[in-house]
Amino acid sequence: MRLHVVIFLLVLLWPGAAFCRDLEGKYFTIRLENGVEEKELLAKLNRVSLFQLDALGSSDENALAVFMDALYLEVCDQLDIHIYDMKITLNVLPKREEFRALIKAKFGKDTDSSACYVHNDKAIYAADEGIRPGVLAHEISHAILMRYFVVPPPEKLQEIMCGYVEYSINKKINNVVQN
Repeated sequence: MRLHVVIFLLVLLWPGAAFCRDLEGKYFTIRLENGVEEKELLAKLNRVSLFQLDALGSSDENALAVFMDALYLEVCDQLDIHIYDMKITLNVLPKREEFRALIKAKFGKDTDSSACYVHNDKAIYAADEGIRPGVLAHEISHAILMRYFVVPPPEKLQEIMCGYVEYSINKKINNVVQN
């Protein structure tokens, strides 16, 4: 009996265990850290109705996961690389400072960005404060390229390809706003 109580308390008090919310999509596991609100995040990402989520079969419970899956498929189309068994973890931290501290702890590097893809974790880490669809598309592109090629393309070539995808998504958003 005592062992069950100890295990329960460890799970309850484990850093992040009680303070995270995980959402499952076809291509994403989305981990929202404490302080990140799902509906507010979705409103930031789909503010111009980039994707018609109701037409994609979303409900209030899974709208963010449906959005991320639709963004993944859009990135696949942009790259003309379709990987249908991909699974990426998206970790969203509430503050840019927390994101920067995480990157500093993991890699010993300072960063000005608001998101990055870590191949060894098969995860995108992002700050809720600076999150945008184009930035996420850029990081999804990194994930796809790292998975698709046996020998990953050189970093500069990856940045060109990922930058193109980010530009295309931003252009699509601007076209929606103008029309």
